[in-house]
Amino acid sequence: MSTTRAGTAAGPAAAHPLTLEQRMGLSRDKIRRWRLTHSWRIRGPLDAGRLRAALALVVERHDPLRMRLVRTPDGIRQCFPPATAAHPWFGRSTATPDGLAAAVAEAAGHRLDLFGTGPLRADLLAVAPDDHVLVLTIHHMAWDAWSAGVLWRDLWTVYAADAPDLPPLRTGYPRLADAQAVRGTVPTAAQLAHWRRVVGEPSAPWPAPGSAPPLAQSEDGSGGARIVAARPGPGFPRRLGAFARAARVTAASATTALCLLAVGRALRLPSLLANYQYHGRDREEEWDLVGMFCRRFPVRAALDEETALGEFARRVQRGLTEGAARSAAPFTLPGLRRLLEDERPADAPAAAWHPGLSPVTVNIVPGRMRGSPAGRTPAPGLTVEPYAAAEPGPEPVARYAGQLWVIATTDPEPVFYADYDRTVVPDTTVHELSRHLTLLTSAADGAAAARQLGDLG
Repeated sequence: MSTTRAGTAAGPAAAHPLTLEQRMGLSRDKIRRWRLTHSWRIRGPLDAGRLRAALALVVERHDPLRMRLVRTPDGIRQCFPPATAAHPWFGRSTATPDGLAAAVAEAAGHRLDLFGTGPLRADLLAVAPDDHVLVLTIHHMAWDAWSAGVLWRDLWTVYAADAPDLPPLRTGYPRLADAQAVRGTVPTAAQLAHWRRVVGEPSAPWPAPGSAPPLAQSEDGSGGARIVAARPGPGFPRRLGAFARAARVTAASATTALCLLAVGRALRLPSLLANYQYHGRDREEEWDLVGMFCRRFPVRAALDEETALGEFARRVQRGLTEGAARSAAPFTLPGLRRLLEDERPADAPAAAWHPGLSPVTVNIVPGRMRGSPAGRTPAPGLTVEPYAAAEPGPEPVARYAGQLWVIATTDPEPVFYADYDRTVVPDTTVHELSRHLTLLTSAADGAAAARQLGDLG
């Protein structure tokens, strides 16, 4: 197999700067907890040794999967040792059907050591000879949602072929990190002018963490929760597509517009400032890379009840397009917040300048992004589907302190989640969000593009 990768002339073990996106994970808490887990049910005659070998070759191909953090006189940097010295930790064990959920949770709970063993751990759990669950736990500094599709496509291509030959990558993550460092960390004047216009005068709909007593919402002591806010059903993708075509927007923009409208109505705001989670791959040569690229940027949505839903979606899409163009490095959302806080008048209330500018983020995650094999046959006789042990619910600690995230996924079925900090975001607000998401996703179709926002319930 060809595993040609585009590195740098300094060699594969050279120390490179962290990207601005990776630097968001440098806090002590995030280095421990900022990780993602993907679990997949594989049914059929799986060759575990072949799968392990395929994964090792994919790790050789993609530098971030071999990342190690190193402390240098210039601060924390990253290096990418050769695959021979950085094979993924691949564990194999058995699990009973009744004990599978606990086994997956145990596998997902293993600690990742970015200074030692690296950002990736793989566990293959055998439930029966023809029934397995593959659990991948990967640190967010090396990975994002887009990366999942890239890895799955490459992994099953290698697994299924006797002599796979993946096309060489046109660039590499170390090279991109080096180039980004040259651009510095201060947003350009054009970026700042754009974001000042978008942001205006931000105001948080609830107090920042620590500025008010935490909400007493339950007796279970949970600080956060992730709930299913809406489950539109199998007909939703078809209806959403009809709405997107009628509104002349992409499906992602249409979904974002529905989320922003639902949040605005739940918060009873005439104009909503929220953040959009963007995949961050600005150039086509970056589409085939694994790595941490995603970034957030503000988007403004005016909720005029007399505006047609299609026009509202087009305005949202324009905001997303402009935001993607204006949010490239050296822009970062935390950096913009710090600059605006430096400009805050001395008598302005601190709660009006919430961390991140807005405590609301919309994240659209297409399930088959870049080749995920869900519902397909990646190799003869095999089927692969996402594995979920249980419905989400309360959690001891909020994943996003002081924030509300609205996450839309499409695989294996369309689902909208609300992930929120229960100590500052009222449950009643999230229940209202869920109600409006259900109404809007039910109403969205080709005819809805011409309907005014005020007529949509």
